[in-house]
Amino acid sequence: IALSLSGVADIMAGINGIVQNAKGKSDGEYRQKTKGANKADRKNIDSVANKYKINRRDFGDFIESTKQIEGRGPSDNYTYSELCDLAKEFKELGY
Repeated sequence: IALSLSGVADIMAGINGIVQNAKGKSDGEYRQKTKGANKADRKNIDSVANKYKINRRDFGDFIESTKQIEGRGPSDNYTYSELCDLAKEFKELGY
């Protein structure tokens, strides 16, 4: 079976769309790992969320909004003790 180049391009675009949806990138869902965070940062956030029994995703959103308010850049991450302080604040605010 012969395919034209445009047909191959259409097939590849369709496959790419399926892969993107499977990864949760195109449909607005969270990916398995937190966007932009490295493995150590994710582990610290997971650990603090478990320690303080708070929702991990909501806490991650809280962290990102706090970073923006403080004028921190994407790679200006919090230490473990700072994350614990943020978790206490998060709970006090009733999240």
